[in-house]
Amino acid sequence: METHDHTLVSWSNLTNIAVTNIATNLITFVGIDISGNVVQSISKFTNVDNRDYIFLGVIVHVDKTIVDAVNNEQAYIGSMSEGLRRWASVPCDQLIKYMI
Repeated sequence: METHDHTLVSWSNLTNIAVTNIATNLITFVGIDISGNVVQSISKFTNVDNRDYIFLGVIVHVDKTIVDAVNNEQAYIGSMSEGLRRWASVPCDQLIKYMI
């Protein structure tokens, strides 16, 4: 079973950050990297991404010109959903070895 290291990540108040793909997509997924930099993606963060980024939420911009909404959807390491997501991403043979 693989082990996970945990790193404390902090960042300053971040404001006036441009949405990099506002003109080309309807939503943008937003996170923070280990250095406290904003990370933007046009697709939902994968299990691998979630090991490198703190997922914060989704920016909605359906008319591709202005931000309509910001949905906070944090998944922190102690949450039940995050624990289940990580557990579900482990290959079955590793789970069986762990359970024996």
